[in-house]
Amino acid sequence: MPGQPGDETISVKEVYIRQEPIQLGQFLKLAGAVYTGGEAKELIQAGLVTINGETETRRSRQLQAGDLVAVQNRGCFKLVGNRPANTRPAERERGTRRPS
Repeated sequence: MPGQPGDETISVKEVYIRQEPIQLGQFLKLAGAVYTGGEAKELIQAGLVTINGETETRRSRQLQAGDLVAVQNRGCFKLVGNRPANTRPAERERGTRRPS
């Protein structure tokens, strides 16, 4: 029955990277979960980031294709290798900025 605990659907955004591995802090910026390295550092140190279900507190943690990164209240992101030639880059990669 919808609305019951555990029925939530989680949306996972695929994030393509140019080169593996990538550090967690850099990945969070690329994915659009944060806008600055300082913001990434705060979230990671507060224990609000998990990788493949495990809490991670190291900003320098190396990520590989297939890793699933969840940021509390900001979303889930799956690291994917090189972008297929026929797809468009994500909004964040095209240089869009957060509204002032």
